[in-house]
Amino acid sequence: MDRRTKKVGVVLALVAMVVFILPMCGWLWYLRVANANLVTRTRAVVEKNPQLQAAWEQAMQDKMLTAAEAKAIEDAAGQPAPAN
Repeated sequence: MDRRTKKVGVVLALVAMVVFILPMCGWLWYLRVANANLVTRTRAVVEKNPQLQAAWEQAMQDKMLTAAEAKAIEDAAGQPAPAN
């Protein structure tokens, strides 16, 4: 193999890796941990709406609130989360 063929092969391999890894990064974005401000705001929403206590407890089973769980709780209360 000559040098040019190796370079083309390396570039194609890198492109293939990016194509396969990029969708996994989307899941990591979806599962990101909520910041302290979001946790406090969601806890206040649950205190105002006791019917959401079950959703809060389910979200906190792993001792971690994700941004998606917080958004779901706030949407159920009718208070959409502000855009970050």
